[in-house]
Amino acid sequence: MLAFGAFTAFVLVLVMAAGSPYRQSWHDRFGETQP
Repeated sequence: MLAFGAFTAFVLVLVMAAGSPYRQSWHDRFGETQP
């Protein structure tokens, strides 16, 4: 559970840092998990 939370926080930081280009990769890789 804790590891999942850490992973989620890490991914969120990456998305915030990289912006839209990374968000497209996120959708392509994991599906539309984020709105």
